[in-house]
Amino acid sequence: MMNLYLFDDELAKSWKPFTLTRPAGELTLGILSMRERAEALWGEKCLGHITCPSLQHFDELDAPPVLGLDDIHSGKPVILFSSRAILDPSKHTDGTVEEIFLHADRHKQPQTLVIGEQIVGWVFPKGFSGYEDINSSDPGASKSDFPEFPLSGTVLKNMWDLVTVNGEQINKDVNSVPLDHARCSITVGVPHGVTYEGNNPIIIESGAIISPNTHLDSRSGSILISTGAYISPFTHIIGPAFVGARTRLLGGSMSCFTAGPECKLRGEISNSVILNHTNKSHDGYLGHSYVGRWVNFGALTCNSDLKNNYGEIKILTNGQLVNTGQQKLGIFVGDHVKTGIGSLFPGGCTIGCGTNFFGGGMAPHDIPPFSWGTANDLEPYDLRAFLQMVRKVMARRDVELTSKAEKLLLEAWKSTRPHPDTSR
Repeated sequence: MMNLYLFDDELAKSWKPFTLTRPAGELTLGILSMRERAEALWGEKCLGHITCPSLQHFDELDAPPVLGLDDIHSGKPVILFSSRAILDPSKHTDGTVEEIFLHADRHKQPQTLVIGEQIVGWVFPKGFSGYEDINSSDPGASKSDFPEFPLSGTVLKNMWDLVTVNGEQINKDVNSVPLDHARCSITVGVPHGVTYEGNNPIIIESGAIISPNTHLDSRSGSILISTGAYISPFTHIIGPAFVGARTRLLGGSMSCFTAGPECKLRGEISNSVILNHTNKSHDGYLGHSYVGRWVNFGALTCNSDLKNNYGEIKILTNGQLVNTGQQKLGIFVGDHVKTGIGSLFPGGCTIGCGTNFFGGGMAPHDIPPFSWGTANDLEPYDLRAFLQMVRKVMARRDVELTSKAEKLLLEAWKSTRPHPDTSR
């Protein structure tokens, strides 16, 4: 019916450390990535991400490629939609899509999609060729005067919004997103020997293994455990919670969290999002944090998410120290980060992609990408050594580092040279 594309504006592109290695649309919120949620609500597969050219080698299973505006196919009507926008599914059905295209056909020109006063995208008629007037980096500055079509929903502003609204989004997704889009073939029920409480849904996919002496608490929110997941004895899950396919929870107390597929997690986890293939296999605290792919936390790695004076936590973004307005906020960890045993991180800390951090003492608040060393001695990570490590780690999960993915990491590494000063 239409061709769907997602775009990252300048605000979305600033969500470092994550957007150094992936489009913002491939970040998870709730039980879905932003791209999967858009696909579910628009009813079409996304054909590509319009974002930084430096991500042209982005290559992940099931994810569309990174494209430019010149690559958009106009053989069908086109929707260009913001990766930061979340439509309200209770207000938008299949009829909404039809109404948008009827509106565009009536006006014989593109439509600007808005949520409140924010531009979140455009609808273009079949054969449209005037994309040079569209500024996806700054939608408000686009040289267009198209009629506006209002939508209902929210627009994420800050990177930490991915943490603060995640629990609420899990509940919304479980109750409103078609489960086939979440790759769910489910049965509802609780295995023998598992205790549970609460009135919110507890959904366990067929093929998930939940051991006796596991406790599921849905009083505060829904719990969805995906096929192939394994929950070991003495694991306490407090909803809202989403456990991805083939993820292993190895004991501990875990509340209000999203765990992507193929993770291994243990210890205390609270109000956090953890993407695919990440290991936290030992005790330690992870709270109010967002963690990228292929991360490994050494034993007893912990982060702070509350200042001793209960003040608001600040974060370094785009070279500026910004007050988040949050009293509780943890760490933001890029892809392929490794921490040694006993690593300690302050609230609001950002850890750049490809960092290998170890040694005692509290880490600095901002650790540049591809760093190697301790809190008092950080140096650039040798590229060859880093890529060798990545290949070894991925091979342990029977995953190959593709040539495109390697080029992506190479471009990311190049873009961070010379190595920034880590002193603050």
